[in-house]
Amino acid sequence: MRALEPLAVFRLTSGMKLFQGGLELSSVGIKSRVHDPFVEGMRGDVYEVIAGVDCAILMVKHSQYRQLDLGRTATAMARPLLVDARHAFSVDDLQRAGFRFMLLGRGKREPQPSAVVTQD
Repeated sequence: MRALEPLAVFRLTSGMKLFQGGLELSSVGIKSRVHDPFVEGMRGDVYEVIAGVDCAILMVKHSQYRQLDLGRTATAMARPLLVDARHAFSVDDLQRAGFRFMLLGRGKREPQPSAVVTQD
């Protein structure tokens, strides 16, 4: 793993764009949380951050995220819904953990997502 200056890198990523979009979403009542183990002010226990959320979006493929206990993660969430934009998890592992999920950028070679995301 190469060493990077985390905050400078975060500013350039799609994760930052999503974070900025989350600030706009708050104006319509959507709350967001951000976790990044390498960015000051966004660190902390990932299981505490994910507790009670309706959906998690994985925007970076940090080793800490790839090593998550997916069962514990799904159980901590209000709704175990995951959008994996970095191919960190396998379809089998997500299904075993009980996630509804969407895998971005995998084309038709992988099985279809377990569920279509709709508004309740």
